[in-house]
Amino acid sequence: MRLKKLLAFALACSLSLSLYACKTEAEGEGEEEPVYLTDTEGKPVVGEDGEPVTVPPETESTTTTPDPNAPLYTKVGFIYPDTVKGDPQAASFEKARKDIEVLLGVETCYMEQVLVQQFPDAVEVLREEGVNVIVAASNHYAAAVDKAAKNETGGIRYIVYGSKNYAANEASLQPSLYQPANVCGTVAAFNTVVNKIGVVADNNLFNANAIVDAFTLGVRDVPVINLAVEINLAWALSDSNTDTKRAIDSLVKAGNDIIFIYQSNEYGIKYCEQIGVKVIAFAPNLPELAPTQYLTGFYLNLNTYIVNCVQKARHDAFDGGLNTDGLKYGLVAMVKLNNEACRAGTADISESQYDFVSNGQNPVFVGEVRDRNNKIQIDKGVTLPSVSIFQIDWLEKTITSVENYSAPRGNADLVFSDLAVKYTKF
Repeated sequence: MRLKKLLAFALACSLSLSLYACKTEAEGEGEEEPVYLTDTEGKPVVGEDGEPVTVPPETESTTTTPDPNAPLYTKVGFIYPDTVKGDPQAASFEKARKDIEVLLGVETCYMEQVLVQQFPDAVEVLREEGVNVIVAASNHYAAAVDKAAKNETGGIRYIVYGSKNYAANEASLQPSLYQPANVCGTVAAFNTVVNKIGVVADNNLFNANAIVDAFTLGVRDVPVINLAVEINLAWALSDSNTDTKRAIDSLVKAGNDIIFIYQSNEYGIKYCEQIGVKVIAFAPNLPELAPTQYLTGFYLNLNTYIVNCVQKARHDAFDGGLNTDGLKYGLVAMVKLNNEACRAGTADISESQYDFVSNGQNPVFVGEVRDRNNKIQIDKGVTLPSVSIFQIDWLEKTITSVENYSAPRGNADLVFSDLAVKYTKF
């Protein structure tokens, strides 16, 4: 009897241990082996209790392979010589800045009223701000950018307007603005009633002489009219509304019924609208500035090119270079004709001239061309290459008169920028 009780007890213990073992195994199923913290030599790190230190599973680090196509950190800074508002030239760069933020998701910032002598300081302020691509939005900065790019050691890339130089870290723009200016000349010639056209231009702007000359040659290209039209030029700096008003008033008083304006200021355009004088100008938003008086116009269309440069910088493929494109590839563009202000038939002659110029059938500067001193600048039958066009410092012979309304500037007139970095939410 006692033997039976012992056997029963042994059997019960055996079953109990088996059940405990099964339960323990089930509870431990799926658990990972502990991960021990190791030092630089791979030896386990021991805690104060003498036991190896474990790494909790949730904090265990994993190694991932970097995506070779992932864009690099990029931030773009724009430097302007004047305030952004009211500057038709700045409007083109602002469109590019907006596209960089909206299309690429890249942060941008800008500085206003930066003098040429302040450019090196502006670069350093933007560098501290984390900028690694700088857009110099004026031909005035060309020499300063060339120097900065040459001496750059911190990896900043530069995009500059108006420079003929370029490098691996410097992309230069010399857009063929003379092409649309030539088309504007044909429109002006076809629409003048009194055969007298006035020109107000800032001779400090990019390629100013060539643009005035191209406009003049466009006037001469109109059949029948040819040399019958007077072209009267008045130089006036963009930064003085007073000088611009004096120039326009003088031209209007002299009987010119159309004013062609090449300035980086909206004032002259608005003033022509105000006094009821037909205007052709360098601005993308002419329909807003002179809705009843504008005929046509031209402007920089740089946003695609600048966005592409920034995109290359994001993928470490920025290659600099020089871009001299014009109408054909859209680096410059024409403002749509104001058919209500233009005489009938303007669209036909404008489109014809546009096609000839953009396709290269009319290269604009083809000899023989003489300057106002009667010196031959382009020999008969010779087409002036673009590199020479961008260096033109003479005025075409048939320009009737030239006046200068730009008041002398001194150091006291200079307005130094505070180099404040500004941001815009687009």
